Amino acid sequence: MTDYYKILNVNFGASETEIKKGFRKLATIYHPDKNGGSKLSEEAFKVILNAYEILSNKDSRLDYDIRYRQHFLQQKMQTNQQTKAKPNPNYGQPRPAQPTNKKYHKSQNSKPRVAYIFWVLIILIGLLFFYQSNKKTTGNPKGEQQLEGQKSGNRPQSGEIDFTK
Repeated sequence: MTDYYKILNVNFGASETEIKKGFRKLATIYHPDKNGGSKLSEEAFKVILNAYEILSNKDSRLDYDIRYRQHFLQQKMQTNQQTKAKPNPNYGQPRPAQPTNKKYHKSQNSKPRVAYIFWVLIILIGLLFFYQSNKKTTGNPKGEQQLEGQKSGNRPQSGEIDFTK
């Protein structure tokens, strides 16, 4: 069966304007008057004209589309039957042991493990910075000693500064 859609370089189900554009484009290339009356261009033009006449008429296109689909569905079914998978004789049999040599067998868990360790380290560093930032220090050892004394309930002595205010 001749594929008229392929001849006109359009897809199956193309609109009338697409078919007309495809025909005009090919007609300008293969018209015998433009090619000096060449026999090859004349034959090609006849094929293109025949394809256009069938696809431009609604009734003939409907008949052609029905035959087109049937033909290509039959071809597809034939190729599916020819390429149908043969039964596997080893189906249901235990698989052979996988090699455990590290040179040939790469652990699939190595990447997630590395990522897990990385994120645990990031969290620990973040907690360390958070803990350090929450410590209230003055930068003065004597003042820190006085703060500790105030926290334990000792009142400031004379000349000492109350840092809690």
